[in-house]
Amino acid sequence: MKKRWSQDQMPDQTGKLAVITGGTGIAYETAKALTAKGAEVILGVRDDLKGKQAVARILALTPQAKVSYGILNLASLGSIQAFSEKILELNRPLDILVNCAGVMALPQREVTENGFEMHMGTNHLGHFALTGRLMPALKKSRQARVITVSSQAGRWATLDLSDLQREHSYSPMDAYGKSKLANVLFGLELNEKASGSNLLSIPVHPGTASTGINRNLGGPIKRLGDLIQNTIGQPIDRVAEPILLALTTEQATKESYIGPTCFMEMSGPSDFVKLPKEATNRKLRQKLWEASERLTGVRF
Repeated sequence: MKKRWSQDQMPDQTGKLAVITGGTGIAYETAKALTAKGAEVILGVRDDLKGKQAVARILALTPQAKVSYGILNLASLGSIQAFSEKILELNRPLDILVNCAGVMALPQREVTENGFEMHMGTNHLGHFALTGRLMPALKKSRQARVITVSSQAGRWATLDLSDLQREHSYSPMDAYGKSKLANVLFGLELNEKASGSNLLSIPVHPGTASTGINRNLGGPIKRLGDLIQNTIGQPIDRVAEPILLALTTEQATKESYIGPTCFMEMSGPSDFVKLPKEATNRKLRQKLWEASERLTGVRF
């Protein structure tokens, strides 16, 4: 078995500013690790109480941690703009952006405030708009990294740009998988759009872990998922490792994808893994980018 990369190997992050979407699960574990290494972290959360709880938990572990939160609803372009403006008002370089928050397997088709199918609107379009709005701060950094968290569900998905909002057909896991494939396509294409800058964008996937995102699954599917997570899944204290490796490795390229490396990439040491087949389609990446600009009104 490959020797596990550990967050203990992370270099000091003092002086760096990070924005992480979400305040629980993978987002929390990432924030906990970064603050312990000296980074200043701002969490973008939907719920005020969850933001306070995440900050309190981190401070209990690292009393000197520089951590705060702001309200961010990725299902609202208005909320994304308001949150981004507050970050830009700091007039500081943004060294790290972790696009992590998401929704999974909603039983019925729902739409965002702006009329987007909820998975695509939150998981992809919300993060697309957020990244675009934060680009002025990212470009100020001497070595910015954008990490976008995908899922193994994206590996087997296909993307029909003519029905991006799932208006003609909808199934919970299919919609989720398509949004997670979109995360990879976006993460890779961002490198092309940011060419010539100091920004490197790396998509990652965390494998399988009990983070609470599967709460919308029901019946036998949920029981099977819980069994897999609890027996061969990634322990909760390791779910952030693909992100942390992506943030600090010097071996990454603009075509890198990072995830666990044991049994179907469900768990194990983090390392570079094979891209989903659909993600190697550069024309598809470009077309998704164009559609995302059109839908969100955000251009980089």
